[in-house]
Amino acid sequence: MVGVDYEVIIIGGGPAGSAAALNLSGCGFDVCLIEKKNFPRETLCGEFLSGEVFNNLKVLSIDQQFLSLNPSLIKSFKVFFENGKSFSGNFDFNAFGIKRSKFDSFLLDNVKSRGVKVIQPGEVKEIYKDREKFTLKIKQPEGGEIVLKTRNLIAAYGKQNSLDLKLKRSFSTNKTGFNGIKYHVSSEYFNSFEKDEIHIYTGKNIYCGINYVDHETVTLCLLQKRMENVGSFKQHLLELFNSNKNFNRILKKSFVEVINNQKVYGTGNIYFGRRNKVENGIFMIGDAAGVISPLSGDGIGMAFDSARLAAEILLNQKKNNKISQNSFKFYEKNWEKLFASRILISKILQKFLLKSSYKKFASPTIDILHHFPSFSSIIVRKTRS
Repeated sequence: MVGVDYEVIIIGGGPAGSAAALNLSGCGFDVCLIEKKNFPRETLCGEFLSGEVFNNLKVLSIDQQFLSLNPSLIKSFKVFFENGKSFSGNFDFNAFGIKRSKFDSFLLDNVKSRGVKVIQPGEVKEIYKDREKFTLKIKQPEGGEIVLKTRNLIAAYGKQNSLDLKLKRSFSTNKTGFNGIKYHVSSEYFNSFEKDEIHIYTGKNIYCGINYVDHETVTLCLLQKRMENVGSFKQHLLELFNSNKNFNRILKKSFVEVINNQKVYGTGNIYFGRRNKVENGIFMIGDAAGVISPLSGDGIGMAFDSARLAAEILLNQKKNNKISQNSFKFYEKNWEKLFASRILISKILQKFLLKSSYKKFASPTIDILHHFPSFSSIIVRKTRS
């Protein structure tokens, strides 16, 4: 099968894929990136960027361009529980809020400016592998098909993709019960919510994070654990509004009236468990390698770090002029070093926020965090690099 050949092909144009392309092109690789959707587009995300992300932008020399987008500076956080208790803390790094549509477009524009071949929109429908190369069949909207070949393939397609089934990934048929949604809401529907804060509100089997993403827009990102499809997400958001008095207090009554007209961005059946970091010789990066809880961890930071790790390994392979199974083992080992502990802590925090199995410990733990805010700052650091 004849096809155009590239040193590296990346599937996915979000933060992980774009970061990988920027790192690799900076090292002289001939790179092709495939993104199935036109930008700008929204996707489920807490839209919180930590200092870890900003440091990566500095390394890529695009930090000043990012600041020119006028992201919302976030300095502190507050957590409000259904029982009325709360705790808060300050970040010891510069954090930002920005719409994913804006951030992703910014990154991909920089990828294009570095001379990377970008196929967009284009959906990878098939992947074949022989002893030396991968062959990819890419479908385009007008019905055409492109065939590409590469020795090095990176998957950066996010939490879920039809390729998971085709690659026979172990989790692809699991029913998790975790569902997430995001709304963008005008700030006019909020009472006294500071622009430099991020808030988290908890309810029964649900929690919601809110923060500014520009001067007039607030993002609401909710995660819910529900094994049965009972009621809509909007109904569950209104349940949180009614059950958490602090959430009720920060939202104006008019919010309830307009919520049915708000556009929803969501993902169902989110899998937070273990995923293989290498599948049939494909480097998995970002959420494709492992998903961290969106309101207690830093998925975009992990996307950048895993992209840089994969790029470093491919550069070393290029210098040695060979692909080695040791490279895959090195990637898996170092991925675990970078992220395993923070994912574990994030899972514990997620269970705590959802009050599934930690309910009897919740009240004394909240009291400790309230009276000793330095503990909460330590927890924040443990879910970042």
